[in-house]
Amino acid sequence: MRNRYVLVRHGESKANVEGIIISDPVVGLQEAYGLSSHGKRQVLEASHAAATAGLVDAEALIHTSPFSRTKETAEIAREAVGAAPVIEDERLRERWFGVWERTSNANYSRVWRDDESDIRHTNGLVESVAAVAERILALVEELDEKHHGKTLVLVSHGDPLDILRATLRNDAADHCAFQMKTAEFRVLDNA
Repeated sequence: MRNRYVLVRHGESKANVEGIIISDPVVGLQEAYGLSSHGKRQVLEASHAAATAGLVDAEALIHTSPFSRTKETAEIAREAVGAAPVIEDERLRERWFGVWERTSNANYSRVWRDDESDIRHTNGLVESVAAVAERILALVEELDEKHHGKTLVLVSHGDPLDILRATLRNDAADHCAFQMKTAEFRVLDNA
């Protein structure tokens, strides 16, 4: 890769607090499913820590999922480091969880079990791991063509970021081994 990528999972969201899955883009754009007050504090603290550690600065280019929880996260991070305006990109959106939408987040484990045996499964109308990997890798490739030597911050959701990391390690089926915490900043490596 020609650039340094910093992955950021959104801060604690209202859906996280409620313990429900919100993956429908129409619903995910709603303010009702944005960050909790704790999530906003998490992101601010994590942004300052990332800046202090040299992960991000005012030169960073921040790209975000259009969901309210990620847009809020990206904007807090942008303000904290003084970066340029945030760029929304649909390819960073949450993974679609099909029939599990608006159900208990305990249902993630059902999907993840199926992921381990088949990265192309769409059981329950779920977006496959392969489809998520394809869209997010396309973004990284496009950004690598467009920029050189930049720090690119990708603000997204747990599954897309975990799938990206696992795919670059040639083990997309094991994406659950890489779970990022809310408001976590992590440098992407492809080793």
